[in-house]
Amino acid sequence: MSLRRAGGLVTACLLISSMLGTPAYAETHDVTIHDFFFSPKTLKIKPGDTVRWTATASGHTVTEGRAGAPLGSSRFNFDPDRTLNAGEQRSWTFPVEEYVYYRCRVHISMEGLIQVGNPPGAPVPETPSVIVPDDVPTIADAATSAQPGTRVLIRPGVFREEVVVTVPRLEIIGLGEQPDEVVLNGEDVRNVGLTVSAPGVRISNLTVTQHARAGIAAAGVSGMVVSDAVVADNTLYGVDAREPAGLTVRGVRVTGHGIAGIGVRGCVRCGALIEDVQLEGNAAGLVAVDATGVIVRSSRIQGNAVGAVLKDVGGSQVSGNTLRDNDSTGVWVAAVFRDPQPPTGAGVWISGGGSNLIASNTATGHTYNIAVTGPAPVAGHRIQDNVLGEAEHADIGVDAAGAGLCLSGNGQAATHPMEAAALYACDMPATVIAPYPVVTANLFSHAREAGYPV
Repeated sequence: MSLRRAGGLVTACLLISSMLGTPAYAETHDVTIHDFFFSPKTLKIKPGDTVRWTATASGHTVTEGRAGAPLGSSRFNFDPDRTLNAGEQRSWTFPVEEYVYYRCRVHISMEGLIQVGNPPGAPVPETPSVIVPDDVPTIADAATSAQPGTRVLIRPGVFREEVVVTVPRLEIIGLGEQPDEVVLNGEDVRNVGLTVSAPGVRISNLTVTQHARAGIAAAGVSGMVVSDAVVADNTLYGVDAREPAGLTVRGVRVTGHGIAGIGVRGCVRCGALIEDVQLEGNAAGLVAVDATGVIVRSSRIQGNAVGAVLKDVGGSQVSGNTLRDNDSTGVWVAAVFRDPQPPTGAGVWISGGGSNLIASNTATGHTYNIAVTGPAPVAGHRIQDNVLGEAEHADIGVDAAGAGLCLSGNGQAATHPMEAAALYACDMPATVIAPYPVVTANLFSHAREAGYPV
């Protein structure tokens, strides 16, 4: 082939490639994965180029999307069941002009941006961040000085302080591989670990422990999220939420509190979601008071003095949970209560309220696995499709006045009869509920025998 013909062929190929919008020579660009950051964080490439990520540190992932975005929307989500080992590589080719964000699933502070060609518009502005103690010495300093929407990133260590959050949309994130690597410790003298009074605050991947009143407290705030954390051995409450809206507690272990692991009270249309949590060794695992719209699901509630308490609560759900042996007499219970429910040994205790659904739970090893009592009237509660057994007195006990209690499909592993419960089949007209005082007497007798104040 002559040089002239060869040159013409190359020119034609370049022209066709240009017309198709792809580069004549695709390139591979390298990004290295370090502990808690990608390098380079922002990368510009051409359509058709490939990005190759190399892990220099283990324990991280590469997943398309902004931090916190659902994984279902990700085009690439390498190794969904594990993290990368040091030295491993993953690659992806980007054929069209666009902005592409990616992040680490484990450490939500790790985020990168790829600009492919010159797409229209501009990328979403980067979330501002501050690192403790690199940029500021304490978490409290970072929370006070930050702009709305800032990520407060905390390196592993023990921080002996109280933190007050008044800036909206802060994200307070531990940078350890596990929550117990970043510890906010009150040493039993500081009052509250994190006090939140601003909307949209997110707290994750840390441990809050040994505060004199509560680990995390919030009053009148909306959109607070506590996730993937440990809240342990604070004197009265783990999470104390008063008048919240849109509270989410997910993937949190809460243990060792003298009133409640999680308390939710005083909210109409709370929109509170308690999901995939572990509540263990508290006076009460969960207490909801004067609230509506509280959902507790897919959680393990075990070894508390009482499991989940709904007092004067409406339109709420306790579903798909495992409740075991919440009749413990070995946990500490505060001798001075502020509007508490006394420990009773019940798995789920409904006191008053209406239109709550208790469904598809497994509840075993209680004085009553499910108890419905007064003194306030009850109405429209549904207790359905639960697996119940090993109760001291009965699987379901009813001591209340009202109407419309519905019981169906509650499989029982024990031989104890349901006390005063057989009248409330769901396929019957709404039946007036008659008090059966022995139920309340048995609940309080358990508390007194354990030496708890009732």
